[in-house]
Amino acid sequence: MRTAPGKRRPAPVRCALAAGGNRLSLPYADAPLFIGSEIYRGSSYGGTHPLRVPRVSTVMDLSRVLGWLPDQAYVNSPRAKPAALTVWHTPEYVAALQAAEAAQSVSEDVRVRHHLGSISNPVFPEMFRRPATAAGGSILAGELLTGAASSTTRRAAPTTGCRTGPTAFAI
Repeated sequence: MRTAPGKRRPAPVRCALAAGGNRLSLPYADAPLFIGSEIYRGSSYGGTHPLRVPRVSTVMDLSRVLGWLPDQAYVNSPRAKPAALTVWHTPEYVAALQAAEAAQSVSEDVRVRHHLGSISNPVFPEMFRRPATAAGGSILAGELLTGAASSTTRRAAPTTGCRTGPTAFAI
C-alpha cells in the first residue's frame, strides 16, 4: 500500500470477532479489504448441485492476476464458532451440520428435521466448516462496518455468495 508523501501509514486494526473473542490483526484502517478463504477453492457441493462451479476461488484468482487484490488487502475469514451460529440457528441444527460433516451422511430423522442430505442441500466434506467460514467473514465485515473493530467507517459490498450467504466481502 502506497502512502502519500508526508503521510504516515495507518496503524493496523485489531478486531475482536464476536464469534468467540478471537483477535485478528487487519492490515490498515483506511484501506479496502477483501475477506475471503481458501476453503472455497477445494470445496464443492457435489457433482450434481447447481452451485458446484468454483466461483469464489475464480474471482479471487482473477482479481489477483489483474492487480485488484494485493496481498495486504486480503484478510483470511475466521470461522464462526457454534455459539455465534446459534444466534440464527438452533443448537440442534448446528450440531447436525457438524455431525453430517464428520460422518459424511445423515440419518433419515436428520434429513427430515433439518433438510440435510437432499439434492438441494447435499452432505459434502466441508458441510459445517464452509458455511461457518462464510458466517465468520460476515460477522467480521459487520464488526468492521459498525465500528466494533475500530472507529473507522467502511463500506462493504458482497462480491460473491453461496447458497447459505455471502462468502467474501470487499470492504
